[in-house]
Amino acid sequence: MFKLVWITDPHLNCASPTAIGRLWQRAVAMAPDAVVITGDIAEADSLGGWLDTIEGVFDVPVYYVLGNHDFYGGSVGQVRAQVTARTLSGARTRWLPVAGPVALTATTGLVGHDGWGDGRAGDLATTTVFLNDFLAIEDVRVVQRYFPGMPWDRQALAARLAALGDDAATTLRPQLYEAL
Repeated sequence: MFKLVWITDPHLNCASPTAIGRLWQRAVAMAPDAVVITGDIAEADSLGGWLDTIEGVFDVPVYYVLGNHDFYGGSVGQVRAQVTARTLSGARTRWLPVAGPVALTATTGLVGHDGWGDGRAGDLATTTVFLNDFLAIEDVRVVQRYFPGMPWDRQALAARLAALGDDAATTLRPQLYEAL
């Protein structure tokens, strides 16, 4: 039987060393055949270091997708270039959009993408919700600093979110067909 350990949203750059140590202990004790991490590993400036740490903790492949916080302090393109290069170098930590479909067993596979809420299902034109993403990620930054009531470029943001959503679909679609 194949055993996959799933870790989601660890926010390692915010967690205490004690909490991180317990996480590693518990995950390793499960004796997984592989590990999958589903986003928010760290932030752009520390992501590479945390992936190095993760690779040192596990002696099995680690597959991951990125969450919004993994882009904080950077750009989508910069962070994706970093994890693409790492995956292509043969690292045991593999970003799923580049790793492609992963056969876990004869009947089970793993595919993934960072995914983005592309804003098309909501009402971005009138929403009062302002996410930290709109300040912390270069690609979706709409203002340098936000104050309630301050205008922000909703059309530009909608276009960028739609492009990120389209990218996720374009990347995943052929992987899903390949996995079938």
